[in-house]
Amino acid sequence: MIKLSDFTDNGVGIIHTTGPKVRKAATKYAPLVPQLRDFARRADTPLDDAAKAHIDHQLDVAESRFRAILGE
Repeated sequence: MIKLSDFTDNGVGIIHTTGPKVRKAATKYAPLVPQLRDFARRADTPLDDAAKAHIDHQLDVAESRFRAILGE
């Protein structure tokens, strides 16, 4: 759960990163979005539906930003 929270914060906040770190981070983290989304949606993940919906939205935002950075 901590890693998921850290990831969504960093993924959404990638727009505040500059220089070569931006592309490196997007390349590293973009492939993890589907796996983390699946983890967050699992029935045994200790989150209520509102928290899962918020995380899902954050992952959508992060994924969109990764695609823009990577030119996809």
